[in-house]
Amino acid sequence: FEHLMFGGSVNVPNFDEKMALDLKHTQSFETYLEHEKEIKAKFWKYADIDIDDPMIDQSLRYNIYQLHQSGANDEKRHIAAKGISGEGYEGHYFWDTEAYMLPFFILTHPKQAKSLLMYRYHTLDEARLEAHNLGVSRGAKIPWRTINGKESSPYYPAGSAQVHINSDIAHAIKTYYYATRDDQFMAEFGLEILLETAIFLLEYGHFNDQGFHLYGVTGPDEYTAIVNDNYYTNKMAQAHFSFTYDYVTKHYDKAHQVLEKLSISVEDLTMMKKASDEMTLLIDQHKKIIKQDQSFMDKKELDIQSIPKDHFPLLLNYHPLHIYKHQVLKQADTMVALVFLNDVEKTLYQNTFDYYLKRTTHDSSLSKCIYGISAYHLGLHELAYEYFKYVATLDLEDRKKYTRYGLHAANLGGSYLMLAYGLFGIRMKEILHLEPAYQKEFKTASIHITYHQKNIHISLKDSKITLTSDGPIELMVYGKHVLVEASYTFGVKVN
Repeated sequence: FEHLMFGGSVNVPNFDEKMALDLKHTQSFETYLEHEKEIKAKFWKYADIDIDDPMIDQSLRYNIYQLHQSGANDEKRHIAAKGISGEGYEGHYFWDTEAYMLPFFILTHPKQAKSLLMYRYHTLDEARLEAHNLGVSRGAKIPWRTINGKESSPYYPAGSAQVHINSDIAHAIKTYYYATRDDQFMAEFGLEILLETAIFLLEYGHFNDQGFHLYGVTGPDEYTAIVNDNYYTNKMAQAHFSFTYDYVTKHYDKAHQVLEKLSISVEDLTMMKKASDEMTLLIDQHKKIIKQDQSFMDKKELDIQSIPKDHFPLLLNYHPLHIYKHQVLKQADTMVALVFLNDVEKTLYQNTFDYYLKRTTHDSSLSKCIYGISAYHLGLHELAYEYFKYVATLDLEDRKKYTRYGLHAANLGGSYLMLAYGLFGIRMKEILHLEPAYQKEFKTASIHITYHQKNIHISLKDSKITLTSDGPIELMVYGKHVLVEASYTFGVKVN
């Protein structure tokens, strides 16, 4: 929608009165229709996809259209867990927006992505108060569940304890910056968010002889709560500290003003670098598996296959304490870090994938897209295709029987990520990275993206990838640096 009005008994601050007045002016239906056609034509110009599986193609188009409808251009609004499609989760915002939805906007409509990031800037003061509420005197703790910037989560083990949300926001800012090179945003807004969220994590964690630790946290898997050194939390914090330190170092002439404003010293930055370098990342060296946290792999096993189907989701049928003492996951956890950061060697990646997949219930709609992307990365194209179908059609086919409460907005973004991150192997770094997956299910597919202010079309046809750009663009293709003037074709590597 170009315009969306809402009302109620609650006094909404900063309501756009001018918009309300404008909408009172009577115009013909045809005028509104033509205006809407122009808006949608512009949207599809930059967001269009194509895939030679009619069911997945139709579902993906539906999903990204719904994402577009939900994405506000108002910096004081965000995208709720159900978008604007239903009342599930009472309209609250979570990490879902930045982690699963924002990449779509960054790659297709970066101005809208910036507006979504600005919501976190406008609510930073509330996040600073939340940090104090958690006993940390400096920095900001992004609320796990919110509308107005204040923490609204009623259950802290699966809410406030998910401090990884600070690094999720940082990761979103980093990928936005890599894709846009928007230094003005960074100088005026982005860096302040990065620094305040990093300082909180630095204070929340601690050093000892073994390194830097984050204790008393919950990772993405909400069936494992209040643990020490959750891999996802620590790995994302490491990237958070590292990027923040590097950005300040490279742009100190502008960054020093933000540092002074926040009373952040050079010593603080040095400690961020130290925390990044000495971050605790637990690995079972004998099994060559990344440990989800200090205790997960020591817990009692739970045979998921033996549980009756009508007992899922587990949390609706079993007490949390029963769930917490077993090796069982609600959703992807460690694997999310492997997908987002993509910096683990293949044997460790494969072993970790195998270990956690059979212990994951996928009770959350945020799960299968991550395992599907991982499956593409590992060459498991049949499993990837199975998950792609499931993720793409989750709401159109009401697979979880919850769509009546609203669409699963994070899964909408996840279905796009299966195409972008999974099939085409796109990663947003200082230059665009491409590692298309070898697979047999699709003969043709294409995606339009925007990167470094260039409009780019990437297409697959018979195991060949062709990239066209309306201007010169640097790429990293399967680890090889390439400068594309207008067009570049290469073959898909067999895993």
